[in-house]
Amino acid sequence: MLCFVVLNVAVAKKNSPNQFYGLAIGFVIVAGAFGAGAVSGGSFNPAVSIGINTASMLRMDCMLIYVVAEFGGAVLAAIFFKVARPEDFGAERDEPSILSQAVSEFLGTFML
Repeated sequence: MLCFVVLNVAVAKKNSPNQFYGLAIGFVIVAGAFGAGAVSGGSFNPAVSIGINTASMLRMDCMLIYVVAEFGGAVLAAIFFKVARPEDFGAERDEPSILSQAVSEFLGTFML
C-alpha cells in the first residue's frame, strides 16, 4: 500500500504540482502502523527488518520472510501502478481502459 501511494502522489505525471504528497504518505504509514503494527512489529522497511533481526539475533528464516514479502509487495505495487496509470508510460488514451478501471476499483476497495 505504501509503495502504491508513493508512486501515485510523488511520481505520477498527472499529479506533478502536488504539495501534499508528504501528508498522504504519512497517513499511509500511520494507518499501516495502527493496522498491522501489532502483528508485524511495524517493520515496513526491509532495512529495518534486517537491522532488527541482526541486532536481536533472531532466526534468519523469519527475516527472509519479511524481506521477501516487502519486496514482493513493492513489485505488486509497481505492476498495479503501471496498469492503473498507463498514461505515465506513454499510452495515449482519452478514456481509461476497462482493465485500468477494474484495477483501480479493486485497489480502492481492498485498501478500505
